[in-house]
Amino acid sequence: EDGVPNQWTLPSSIPRAKAIDYDSFLSTGKDDFVWPDLPETALHALCYTSGTTGVPKGAAYSQRSTYLHTLVMVGADQIGLSGSQVILPFVPMFHVLGWGVPFAGLMVGMRMVFTGRSMDPDSMLDAMLDWGVQISTGVPTVWQGVRSCIEQRGTEKVRKGLKLKMLTCGGSAPPSTMIGWYQDQLGVEFLQGWGMTETNPLGSAGRRVAKYKDLSASSDALFSNMTKAGLPNALVEVRIADPEDLDRELPRGQQGELLVRGPTIITEYFQFDAPDKFHRGWLITGDVAKLDEEGAIIICDRSKDVIKSGGEWISSIDLENHITGMKDIAMAAVVAVPHPRWDERPVAIVTLPPGCDP
Repeated sequence: EDGVPNQWTLPSSIPRAKAIDYDSFLSTGKDDFVWPDLPETALHALCYTSGTTGVPKGAAYSQRSTYLHTLVMVGADQIGLSGSQVILPFVPMFHVLGWGVPFAGLMVGMRMVFTGRSMDPDSMLDAMLDWGVQISTGVPTVWQGVRSCIEQRGTEKVRKGLKLKMLTCGGSAPPSTMIGWYQDQLGVEFLQGWGMTETNPLGSAGRRVAKYKDLSASSDALFSNMTKAGLPNALVEVRIADPEDLDRELPRGQQGELLVRGPTIITEYFQFDAPDKFHRGWLITGDVAKLDEEGAIIICDRSKDVIKSGGEWISSIDLENHITGMKDIAMAAVVAVPHPRWDERPVAIVTLPPGCDP
């Protein structure tokens, strides 16, 4: 209640029998509890992933791996968390441990707002406005829904009560038009991160101002920074390799297989043999990517999602981003279908915004 009695009331939809007073809950703890002294190599958490296909594989994180990841992600060039901020981690904790936000939030002592089962865009926006949320984490589909909700309520009206400064986005590449909308309409920085369950998970961050020269860069250059997966995090090594010969490193600007390694990245799966996922200590991510002249990661596609048509490789991500940039298109997914002449052809499935006729 922020020190103000009766400032907030329990919604009538929640039976009081199911609500627990926080202070009463804390009083049930033991004053003499002693934390166990665990070795840093001890198992901390286990998350399962199957990627886009395949059987689930366990990614086991050690205490050391998660501790190092937590220290890195609060850095100014990553998510930049501090104790004075308010964050709404929309990503559920079963999804790669909520992207590590719960650990980072507890470490710096920041306020965290959880929406629980209320995961619709309206509830998220209400929570942001009610609690003065400055940072939030989620996938592109979530931010598309929140954008539609803001536009329905009135962008100018929402802007006056919104304290939001940054949205962290992962899972897939966000459309550049959506990144531009949040920046232009609300002054909200879009931080596109890259990572996987196997990387615990944050591997890179695309900050709007990433280097000293960005302080005097044009608005177009700063916008370009937000459309990339960004510079690799500290402790993360990156290589772009020839898919046909993973020992052959490709020059910057040329796309290939993204390989990563480091102390926060697994080197094997939990009780599961998958030699095709690792190469000489490097994790084979399954992402098609390239590095720009500054060393920032640009994700081109998932290797299994690239469409080969008439001998040409077509990026499903590029097509999806172009399509969602069109008027009256809310979301789009591009898939490959067999074709008698071209082997494969891309087909787009689109969702229209509410109130828009086909």
